[in-house]
Amino acid sequence: MAKSSVLCLSGAAAAVGAYGVYHLWRTFPRTLAEWQALLQEEAVDPEEEIVDAHHHFWSMRDDPGRGAEMKEFAANREKIGTRILCWIIKLTVMPKDPGTKGFFSMHFGPPRSIDSFLRPFLSSDLKNAFGGHRILGTVYIQCGWEHSCSISETAHQLASKESTGLPTAMVADIMLADGPEKAQEQIDKYLADAKNDRSFLVGFRSMQNAAPETSDAANGGDPRPLDSDESVAAAKLVGKQGFVIDLCVFHNNLPQVTALAQKVPEATIVVDHLGIPVGVGSCAPRGKVLPIWKSNMQELAKCRNVHVKLSGAGMPVFGFGLEWESRPPTSDKLASAWGELIHFVIDTFGTDRCFFASNFPVDGVSCSYAVMWNAFKKIASIYPPEVRRKLFKDNAIAVYKLKL
Repeated sequence: MAKSSVLCLSGAAAAVGAYGVYHLWRTFPRTLAEWQALLQEEAVDPEEEIVDAHHHFWSMRDDPGRGAEMKEFAANREKIGTRILCWIIKLTVMPKDPGTKGFFSMHFGPPRSIDSFLRPFLSSDLKNAFGGHRILGTVYIQCGWEHSCSISETAHQLASKESTGLPTAMVADIMLADGPEKAQEQIDKYLADAKNDRSFLVGFRSMQNAAPETSDAANGGDPRPLDSDESVAAAKLVGKQGFVIDLCVFHNNLPQVTALAQKVPEATIVVDHLGIPVGVGSCAPRGKVLPIWKSNMQELAKCRNVHVKLSGAGMPVFGFGLEWESRPPTSDKLASAWGELIHFVIDTFGTDRCFFASNFPVDGVSCSYAVMWNAFKKIASIYPPEVRRKLFKDNAIAVYKLKL
């Protein structure tokens, strides 16, 4: 073959290859921030006062509880290139089908969602996300810092409040199944780190949640039962000292919450994220477990010391699959998707024992902060103003005894 022909073919191959690389680059998943920015909405009812009763802050570069490898990985994320990283994950370990039993699919969603866990999210980021909504105060909820370092988590958030005004209060980490002695030890340490400010340290969260149809812990939780003697004794101790007990559980763990609440009626218990009716993995398609979830929630509602956060539906584990869409869903679409669950919980527990919360940045995989609150306001639009005030502000203030 003539040299000129070889050169022409080589040039053509290089051009095709270059175009292929360009095309792949253009089709790499957007970062979460880029995806959220594709939809902008004006704040609905901007004068409605809100207390965001469940959010997190994190920065892997600063969190002492993160492993050294993850901190190094996060510090070099810009060098690696988020889009390349996400594309590799997409091709190798992350199934796209929300019904697949893969860990990443259940808990993180599409590849771009990984960016939300690598990118810092601190008080300034939350304030920038308000989008015209009137946020009066917030409650920071512990978010997986290692137990050996969780004292530093408390100090970090108190320093954030002192310097930026947020969060208003904090719910720290505890494992009730460790028993009362360990619980008291943790309470004493957390209080010391909070400078004995009980208006700041208002409660403790125990993530005791065995994944459905398995004995495995999920979401960083503990599969030991909530209604064990050790858990009950620890809960009595926490409640006696005036702290709220937050519980993050799946729908299949709700009977244990009911048993615990019955044994510790003096404690104020808050169930996070609607009691998480799982809609992925063995519980797919979404709706499969709703009869079980509804029955469990109706039994739980008989315990007058239990409250529920209207939050978390943006997490992939719910099975709505909105996080996979090429464009962010509108607040109308979110309200349509989430409304049935939220209205059921409000009807079941009553308007005095429920309150909205964002679960940001975790729920950011499905929408922006501002769009989420628009959806909540549209869901709550069927209620009179005095009920909306309870759901958006008053109930959270009462449960956590917030000083705004």
